[in-house]
Amino acid sequence: MLLRRAGPESLIALDRLTLQAVTEGKISLEDGREIHAAIWIRALRCLIDELIRPRYALDGRSAKEVIAKAWRLAMRPLHDDLNMSPFKMTPAKVRLAQAAMGKPKTNVADLCAELGITRQTLYRFVGPKGELGADGERLLKRRTRK
Repeated sequence: MLLRRAGPESLIALDRLTLQAVTEGKISLEDGREIHAAIWIRALRCLIDELIRPRYALDGRSAKEVIAKAWRLAMRPLHDDLNMSPFKMTPAKVRLAQAAMGKPKTNVADLCAELGITRQTLYRFVGPKGELGADGERLLKRRTRK
């Protein structure tokens, strides 16, 4: 017998997805994508760890400093300047790069610095005249499909 739980709608939805992960081995999102149960549980565990981390564990340092030190100690690169986004390019950045690259006076180094990407990444997504590269087309298709 499943217990009904009262609470905010977002918490109930989270519980429903977690139950689905445990009972079915995966969760199905509203947009049709599926997430394996192990990934879902790991993400929840990380979220809970961050939410309950005691303030005294920071020793007067910012959380950003603590996380950066942990990555250094693990000898791993810091993941996207602590934005924790696995993707350097977003659809908005691709559109901005397209518009900028279409203008003849665009300074590519300044554009890359503004977007927080390398020149190589820029040219993978957008060509020198503002046309979409293969990666740019793939990103925009992936982000717009339902």
